[in-house]
Amino acid sequence: MTIAGFTPRSMRILAHVHNGCTLRGWDQTIAEVAEAISERTQTVRALVTCRGWADRFRLPPMPLSGRYPLIDTVDDALEVLTA
Repeated sequence: MTIAGFTPRSMRILAHVHNGCTLRGWDQTIAEVAEAISERTQTVRALVTCRGWADRFRLPPMPLSGRYPLIDTVDDALEVLTA
């Protein structure tokens, strides 16, 4: 471990993240940034969380199905009635 407990590899990844987000903006998901710098999403997520940058990123969209179980049940029942 080196400065602030980060290895040279971790510091390199964080530098790529910071440079990429400085150029393209922070309105990206962690997965998009990880893909852009050819690193694993889990690695980038862990490093930006340790660095305190996780709240700068856009959250991935939440899928609509399964989000509201009661509404899904009612929708399924209505589909049966109208079929």
